[in-house]
Amino acid sequence: MSAPLPLADFWSGLRISQAEPVLPEVAEVSRTAGGEVTVSSLGASLWRCAISVVAERVDEGRALQALLRKAKRTGTSFLVTPVEGAVPLRDPLGTIAGAAVSVGSISTDRLSLALAGLPPSYTMSVGDFVSIDVGGIPHLHQLAAGGAADAAGNTPLLELAPAIRANVTAGMAVTLVNPTFKAIIDPATVREGRFARANLSGVQFTLLQTLR
Repeated sequence: MSAPLPLADFWSGLRISQAEPVLPEVAEVSRTAGGEVTVSSLGASLWRCAISVVAERVDEGRALQALLRKAKRTGTSFLVTPVEGAVPLRDPLGTIAGAAVSVGSISTDRLSLALAGLPPSYTMSVGDFVSIDVGGIPHLHQLAAGGAADAAGNTPLLELAPAIRANVTAGMAVTLVNPTFKAIIDPATVREGRFARANLSGVQFTLLQTLR
């Protein structure tokens, strides 16, 4: 697969009217005759999001369709930022942008990490997103616990989702402002819209995270 399209080449140009982001668990549920229920993981949890785009005028609609047709091509991927918000909740102006933040440490169960390289007392909140650069592919996570950096710029362990993958190690770069993940379009979900009364409406698609 070729390098993903930068944010400016596709994602940032979309005017999204509705989005349905989900992080599904890939698991198998088993039940015994005695009533015991067990859940077994079958693979990585990957982000998925159904997108609807606002109606556009004809000229803008034609450009939108062209970009969508480019992005949905086999072998094409693109970078995506969280639709819920792309800056930390306690830093709405994104003042942390450009800081050399990294993975400080990872818990043994790989459900939590500590951040290093933050300004002293910088606070991360529940719901904040971070992305970790793993060999050029960003892995997106959402914090399920908050915490502030100490005088050395290190946070305590912060729980997050999904679980941290085995190829993530301490020292890897972390992005807090405009964190991203790499995505492809599920071709079966694409609706390229319809033109009526000088507008294009009904453009929809579902994107899927990819780690390749």
